[in-house]
Amino acid sequence: MIEENAADTRKIKKLTIFKKVKGSDGSKKWEKLAKVNSKSPSVQETSATERVNGQLSNTQASIEVRLLTSDDCSSLKLACEVRLVDDTGRISTMKAVIGKKKLPSNLPEDDEEEEDACAENSPAGYFDVLGTGKKDWRLVFRGTAHNNVQVYPAYLHGTGIPADVEEGCMQFNPSLPCTNHYRNADALDNWANVDKVLLVLYVNGQKVKHIMFNGVGSTNINWFAGGKLIESSWSDLKTTRHNIFSIQGDGRARLLRRFYINHRYGGCNNDKGWFVAADAVPGACHWEKKEAAPAFLYAKGDTLAWWKFSDQVANADVMGIFVKYL
Repeated sequence: MIEENAADTRKIKKLTIFKKVKGSDGSKKWEKLAKVNSKSPSVQETSATERVNGQLSNTQASIEVRLLTSDDCSSLKLACEVRLVDDTGRISTMKAVIGKKKLPSNLPEDDEEEEDACAENSPAGYFDVLGTGKKDWRLVFRGTAHNNVQVYPAYLHGTGIPADVEEGCMQFNPSLPCTNHYRNADALDNWANVDKVLLVLYVNGQKVKHIMFNGVGSTNINWFAGGKLIESSWSDLKTTRHNIFSIQGDGRARLLRRFYINHRYGGCNNDKGWFVAADAVPGACHWEKKEAAPAFLYAKGDTLAWWKFSDQVANADVMGIFVKYL
């Protein structure tokens, strides 16, 4: 049992249970087994050999997880993530790993071993994106460049994304293969209590650019807007005019410029901007020509780029989108 102090007034908002499983390649990962939220106060997931019951209480911050297996209890590991809400609406998170003989109580947030097991290696991974020492950014989408799957419908609906993607698609380790996009449906389709949103561009696993947005009161579409911008890698992004700043971008069939942050149009030779996820093949202008979509084009310097100048523009391998909760 994981139980808060009796004087604690927080209530359970959501409980997610993960089970450690062995993949086809022999690697181990955390697989989501069950989820409980305040609208559905109990859950039961059953298979031939095991059952997990999660009981949610709105009167006391406590969870009881019972585990029934056939014989091999020693090989089974469970993890749970508990989101608690106090009477002001503020949310906090607890994490715990359930082993063979003990169920830890009130594990501290800074318990690195347990937090790694329950968070970053789980399907709903949390990452220390900005190097603060805290894994408090939840991955909601990871786009892979030039995989012939348009990023915009993949982000909106999961179009073109298989049910099971490679483990490398849920993290940013360039040594792990990934040919797909990754969409965290739980996070994107249940968008709530978001404090900040972060878009990050990666090259060879290294962060090259980022943009942070105010996510309070946002949806999974309108967070990407100039009026919600907090800070970014480009010094002029806040102060320079944008003619387009949206996820939908320029949706004309020959363009399909998504997650588009542009300064001005003036014909292909005079277009200027900061970032575009280009979904059209081959693309209308010479600076966006490609054989496979999407292309993640960004201004390499500290300010906007003339898209036509190749020395001012670079291609990212990966686009990551993260949220931090209130």
